[in-house]
Amino acid sequence: MSSKKNIAIVSPRAPSGATLLANILIELGVRPIWISDGNILRETADGVEYWRCKRWPEWAAQYNATRDGAMFRVRDCGQLSTPLHVLPFHPTDPNTMFVLVARDPRDALWSQFMRATKGAPQHGNRVGQLKLFAEYISWPDANMPTSVKNEPLYFYLIWKSFQRRHPVYICRFEDLRAVDSDIVNICRMLGFEPTTEEIATARTNSSVSKADAQATAAGYFRSGQAFEWHGHFTAAMHDMIGSIYDPICQWLGYDIYAKARALTTSKVSMDEVMAGAERYLGAYASRHNLPWAVTPKDIANAIDEIVGTPDFT
Repeated sequence: MSSKKNIAIVSPRAPSGATLLANILIELGVRPIWISDGNILRETADGVEYWRCKRWPEWAAQYNATRDGAMFRVRDCGQLSTPLHVLPFHPTDPNTMFVLVARDPRDALWSQFMRATKGAPQHGNRVGQLKLFAEYISWPDANMPTSVKNEPLYFYLIWKSFQRRHPVYICRFEDLRAVDSDIVNICRMLGFEPTTEEIATARTNSSVSKADAQATAAGYFRSGQAFEWHGHFTAAMHDMIGSIYDPICQWLGYDIYAKARALTTSKVSMDEVMAGAERYLGAYASRHNLPWAVTPKDIANAIDEIVGTPDFT
């Protein structure tokens, strides 16, 4: 078995920056494992080996790095799997490094809402927007036993539970946009050290503006900005969300946001959260015929680690 690490990027369904990270890593020469021999050429220029993409499928249009004719140097490192909204599974390949791309769940929820409505409510009347937002966050998430609002909470809790058994690297979208440290750390774990210039080029080629045409063609709506929810959430929206994301924000290092805490009267029970996460994990395992990677006790321990003696109930 190869000793090289492969990288699996995971994120909730709400837009969290997983594609941005994947695009940067592809630009830096981490070969996507889903590239078939018919979609990539290997060639040499000036003594350096490069990958060159051709006939790229339409579903990959959001990856600027994989546009037809794109070239990036070949690295002697692991491979990158397609970023997925998967839960941890068994057995786990010891050569697989999981990178959980996280984003402030309130900001991700706003971005997901804007994507689902193609940005239309941004310029509409507030009453109509609030009604649509209330309806949207209560929608079922991909036929799973949870709502759009609750999915990020359960997703993060289950991966937090799995982190007790297998290394999981946490990369926050807000940090990924601002600094290079996560990119450097991940590349080092894959066995190479990119230069500052290489990272700058990879960032430029992975920017939202570069991928806008492809994203639009693929039916995506995105701005690529962080903390947009601060300027859009109203008191009514804060109350719709309540304190459900508080433990996740505490774990990932996001502010609880005093304004939201002051405005909400809705509190969340940790027992209800644990029960919901169990239902979500059980449905996923059953649907994909996979053994559970974590147990209900793992989830309970993860909650205890985050909140300690909670004041969330």
